Amino acid sequence: MEEKIEEIYKICKNLEFYCNVNQLKKELYEAKKFHFLYEDLEDSTKEALKNIFPSSDNDVVLVKGVTKILSIWDYLEYLLIEGRSKEFKKLKKLFDELFKTYSKISNVKKQQVNLKYDDEFYTKTPSSPAVGNITQILLDGLVKDGKIIKKAVVKVEK
Repeated sequence: MEEKIEEIYKICKNLEFYCNVNQLKKELYEAKKFHFLYEDLEDSTKEALKNIFPSSDNDVVLVKGVTKILSIWDYLEYLLIEGRSKEFKKLKKLFDELFKTYSKISNVKKQQVNLKYDDEFYTKTPSSPAVGNITQILLDGLVKDGKIIKKAVVKVEK
């Protein structure tokens, strides 16, 4: 009986160690997520954004990314228009993480989107018709003090 208890105790200790290691991995990723997301970008994207991100250091990516968030948004829009969806998705992940920090220190928020397309408030994809309903938000618009500073990029269908 005592051998069984000892065996169960060892199993529990191993599980506890495993859980602690996984928690440490999660915490390390959180601490370095900006670096990891930046490193995942295509070389062509890194080259295009070298004025924003002079280094892949986590703190540099965070600080420079937050201070240049509107420039990153512009490049995301460019990638969408050019049809470079793979690069867009990777950079969008980084943008979304940076925007979480940016929105805490600024009064810029994501734009609310209605169903009906109106070019006064939104930018449609080149393949979308001129009139119709919004079926997908590809890039969130940005609003500051109730004024649109970046129109949402949307997909429209009749």
